[in-house]
Amino acid sequence: MDMNASYNKLVTKHLPKAQIVYDRFHMQSQFGRDVLGIVRLDETRRLQQQDQGC
Repeated sequence: MDMNASYNKLVTKHLPKAQIVYDRFHMQSQFGRDVLGIVRLDETRRLQQQDQGC
């Protein structure tokens, strides 16, 4: 299932006994976005500090 919170709520509401399973594609995709977001922010902070020090 897609990891969108809306899907999760919808399935839980209409199929309360269903076991929710996320596929590998969506898990890897979300992990990649999370990791890249952290790396991007860290790199931005590092470069801003470097610019302030010059």
